Amino acid sequence: MQSIQQYSGTEEQWTRVSAGMRNLMEFPDDEPADFQKVTKGMDVHWQAFMAGLYDYQHWSKGNVSPQSLKLDAEWTPLRKIYRSATPPDEFFAWYNVIIPRGELLWK
Repeated sequence: MQSIQQYSGTEEQWTRVSAGMRNLMEFPDDEPADFQKVTKGMDVHWQAFMAGLYDYQHWSKGNVSPQSLKLDAEWTPLRKIYRSATPPDEFFAWYNVIIPRGELLWK
């Protein structure tokens, strides 16, 4: 979480990102908060990250087009990218968000 906070940009951006993630972590269920409400006010990088998270959890993003959330270039919220033997998680990689497989032990 600390490295994610460091790369979140402005304090205002981190407030939105952390609130959205906290809500999803503290109140997990089969029907999480509406994707558009969770990502409202987040920049495109964090919207793509959250899209990967929703896909990872097999949650619906409603009528949001996945293609509209895909970043033009690779990005990671982590301090280091592990390029060696750890491939990127496919749910995040589709959006060009690089999170090594197994880095988020969500379930």
